[in-house]
Amino acid sequence: MKAGHTVHVCDLAEEPVKTLVRLGAKGCTCCKEVAQKSKIIFIMVPDTPDVEMVLFGPDGLCEGVKPKPSWST
Repeated sequence: MKAGHTVHVCDLAEEPVKTLVRLGAKGCTCCKEVAQKSKIIFIMVPDTPDVEMVLFGPDGLCEGVKPKPSWST
């Protein structure tokens, strides 16, 4: 954020999001929204079931990922 990048954040707990928003991040309501607004995504969760939930759960990242445009030659 200090370098001028827009950072979108989402967390099950409100406090980390509130702190990051105060520092300049954009809060999102779900992982899907983060995916819709982002080009690069970092996932920081404690265990494999959490990764699965973030990726494939309701409103997960996979629901919001934009397909890569097709390049024709």
